Amino acid sequence: MTPRMPNDWHRHGLRSPEDLAALVAERLEGSDQQLVSAGDTRYEPSYADFLGEQI
Repeated sequence: MTPRMPNDWHRHGLRSPEDLAALVAERLEGSDQQLVSAGDTRYEPSYADFLGEQI
């Protein structure tokens, strides 16, 4: 496989694996977004919400 330059990820509008790992770790720690209880249903960010943050 071709070695990648560090800026290849950002040039294509993507995040590097290190950036994504930090984002996931931050989410798992329960930083800003907590589950909001509304009866039996709970709000969790959807995959579409996650993709919106990538833009």
